Amino acid sequence: MIAVHQDAQTGSRGSRGTFLVAALGTIIIALQLTACRDDPKVSSACAAAIEWRNNLYLGDSFSAGQTIGSRLGRATIPACRDTPDSQETATRTEIRRLRGVRPEVALYVPDEAAVYVRPGYACRPTSKQVICRPAP
Repeated sequence: MIAVHQDAQTGSRGSRGTFLVAALGTIIIALQLTACRDDPKVSSACAAAIEWRNNLYLGDSFSAGQTIGSRLGRATIPACRDTPDSQETATRTEIRRLRGVRPEVALYVPDEAAVYVRPGYACRPTSKQVICRPAP
């Protein structure tokens, strides 16, 4: 338990109490950061991205529904090395076309059921298709 000094005349906290609260907060944050670093279950902070034909595509947050087209081949999922001790390597994944969308603009990754879009474009699904346009 922390004792906070309170001035009887003004009702304000003294500097000793403020220091104790700040010190305790710092200790708690340091302990949490240490626990996260040592916990192998902590998830990574890398963006969802793939590379295909020397172009980067970023994951988008909508379902492609019935607009999935023909197989295009394989793309590379870059290694996520957001921690100093990461040993992750790049992997390959199947990619497909989205009907009505040029593959230079957006791709579908069946293993993740996800759409990936080139930076500079914005895509949105409709009930029948995915529409992609240059981003404003």
